[in-house]
Amino acid sequence: PLRLVEGGSALPGGEVARVTQFVTYGFVHGDWMHLAMNSFWMLAFGSVAARRLGSVSFLLFSALAAAVAASFSLLLNWGQEMVLVGASGAIAGQMAIAVRLIFAHGGSLRTIMQRDVTNAPPEPLLKLFTNRSAVTFLVVWLGIDIFTASTGVLTEGRIAWEAHLGGFLTGLLAFPLFDRWSGVRNQYW
Repeated sequence: PLRLVEGGSALPGGEVARVTQFVTYGFVHGDWMHLAMNSFWMLAFGSVAARRLGSVSFLLFSALAAAVAASFSLLLNWGQEMVLVGASGAIAGQMAIAVRLIFAHGGSLRTIMQRDVTNAPPEPLLKLFTNRSAVTFLVVWLGIDIFTASTGVLTEGRIAWEAHLGGFLTGLLAFPLFDRWSGVRNQYW
């Protein structure tokens, strides 16, 4: 939001960054711990999404998730002088894809290493919310996100929960547009 207020074009990057910021903020991190945490989560969940989507689609999807995450943050913090940095919005989108693949058809976090998700049908979106393992995972993730965002535990800066939510919703809803799976499209819903 800081870049879009009056005088924001005086920040590094100038006028061009007013548009590119919706993706490029994901390459900037607050400190080494922030980068390490995002790297860990991207390794865990982004690798599942990358195997499924392929390199180009994965990068395009990640850019979209980052842009939507930044837009969510911007809308919910309009007029505030704050800065958004980090790849966690895009990673939340990657996590949503991974959740639809990991928990599909009885899968779990324990079985992910034994299953090939590159060609497996995803868990239909509506069924995902009746899958006990998936819902438990989502509640725990959301609880940790809300707890750390509201208490500041584990971080010195503010956690942009709204960016995480925007990225995650992008992953849930935009996954079929990027997926190269040859299955029937109506199985996504």
